[in-house]
Order: sequence, then C-alpha cells, then structure tokens
Amino acid sequence: VYVYPDAQRKHNHTDLTAALSSQTRLSKHTWWENRLSYSHNRLRAGPMSGDINTSGRYNQALGLHTINDYLRLDEQRFRWQMRSVLSAHVPRLLGEHQFKIGFEWTVTAQRVFSSMTGGGRYVDRDVDPVNPDSGVGLPYRFQQLVNPNDTIAVADQEVLFLQDVYKPFDRLTIRPGVRLVSSRVRNHQGQMLVISNTISPRIGISWDPWGDGKSRIQAGYYQ
Repeated sequence: VYVYPDAQRKHNHTDLTAALSSQTRLSKHTWWENRLSYSHNRLRAGPMSGDINTSGRYNQALGLHTINDYLRLDEQRFRWQMRSVLSAHVPRLLGEHQFKIGFEWTVTAQRVFSSMTGGGRYVDRDVDPVNPDSGVGLPYRFQQLVNPNDTIAVADQEVLFLQDVYKPFDRLTIRPGVRLVSSRVRNHQGQMLVISNTISPRIGISWDPWGDGKSRIQAGYYQ
C-alpha cells in the first residue's frame, strides 16, 4: 500500500494527569497512604490537509491512496482513581512482618468518534488511461458512511487486597496475599456488557543464599 502526499494522515496525541497523595503516620509502626488521581488521554487522526469534506480514493488494483485521507477519528479516555492503603510493621512475630490492607476504586470512560471524510470514499480499479501517473483509477464503487460512529463505554472496578512481606530470617522473604476484584462495563445506553468478580490468591518466595543482596532464588504463584 502506498499513500500519495495529498492523502497522508496526521495523528495528534495528548495526555493530562493530576494527582493528590498523602501519608499519615498513625503510630510508630503504622501508617496510612491515600492517593487520588485523574487522567485524560486523547488521540485524534485525520487528513494531513485538514480537509474533512473531500472523499478519499483507494485504487484497489495498485494499492494506492490518493486525493485525501478517508479517516476521521477522535478517541478520548477519562480515568478517575482512588487508592487507600493501611500498612503495619510488626518486627517480632516469629520473624518480621510488613502487613498491608488496601482498597482501589477506578472509573474509566471512553468515547470514540469515527467518521469518513466527505461521508465515504471511492474505491477504484485499474488505472485512468488519461492520467496514469495520478494513481486515480476507474470508479468501481463508493463506500458511503450513513451514520458516524459515536460511542461511550464506562467501566468501574473495585479492588480489595491484603498482603504480607514476611521475613522469618534475613535471607528468606515470603510474600503471601489475596486480591478481590469486582468489575463492570456499560455501553452508552447503560446496558451492562461485562460483570466480573474474582478472587486471586498469590504467594512469592525469595531466597538470598549469600546474604549480600546480589543473588536471589525466586519462585511464586500469581493468579
């Protein structure tokens, strides 16, 4: 596939992220962390020329895109996230423990608008004998877009997790934990598309054979 200069496509991508975080020490061995964040991502694509009223052409025989790019795309994603974690250090309980219990809440909204320049595009075949170097062929059919695609999907997820970093002695670290995840996805009409509830146990083991922090033997199970 070859694209003539007048049919080239441009992309524009922007990102915005803002966050607030705090850490509060509740006691000598206990602290509470909170984080609230928002992000916005946007991807726009369209003709390099900026002309959205002229239909593009595609020569099926030569694999050439000419006259104008056919795509108009505007995709946006908005995400709100909250995370709260309570941590406790227990230095003497058959070894050393670092307990964590936390909650995460995420809402993501995605909007996608897609259309075609000029309301559709021409599909050509063969080569125009009058102007063979133009890449434009003989009209074969016109692909018309009746209604642009403009959809919104909203997903929310809640996560509850519990974990421990347990060191029975200096060279051995055991990390048991469990995550409970509840997720839902709805379309722009409010219809439920996905419902998921899972429990994910996990455990990791790390052994430092020489106690110098340079070499480790690790194993784990994560779901």
